[in-house]
Amino acid sequence: MEEFITDERTGLRYELVGDYYLTAGEDEPEGRPINILGQRHLRYIRSASMEIVSSELIYC
Repeated sequence: MEEFITDERTGLRYELVGDYYLTAGEDEPEGRPINILGQRHLRYIRSASMEIVSSELIYC
């Protein structure tokens, strides 16, 4: 069996791992910047995770 295959329809590349083909990751992540909604979402996730951690410390 081939180590790498490419789906003609989608253009995705797959790598053979054991008996299964998994999506082959890119070497470098995308370099495009996060838009304003992405920045707000990231800020919300960071603040919410800190609230969860601090509330767990308070109630322990």
